[in-house]
Amino acid sequence: MWRLERQTKTRILQYFAANRIEVPNVVGTTIKGTVLGLLFPLSPWKGILKNTIKETEYNLELFHRLEREAPEKDRDFFKYIVAHELAIKQFAELESGNGTTDSLEPINALLID
Repeated sequence: MWRLERQTKTRILQYFAANRIEVPNVVGTTIKGTVLGLLFPLSPWKGILKNTIKETEYNLELFHRLEREAPEKDRDFFKYIVAHELAIKQFAELESGNGTTDSLEPINALLID
């Protein structure tokens, strides 16, 4: 999942640069992510997965709207953002189901080596 996040961050920064968009100051988000990352090993896995599904559902509403309303030249970028979020949601759903399916498959499918 770390590789997918890194890849997506790179694509977002490239999109911002190509469109002359100032990168927002995300210090608060970075601090929150760091604290949550430190607490991650102490949290129950099922709770993390449930929260991940909830967060991705919220994000997908926004990302689908951005994809629909994006200019044609930007549509592929926003399709990728939607696919990124769907892959994370599918991972969490597969992990929650305790199935034998490879839960990393949706994430690995988006990775560019």
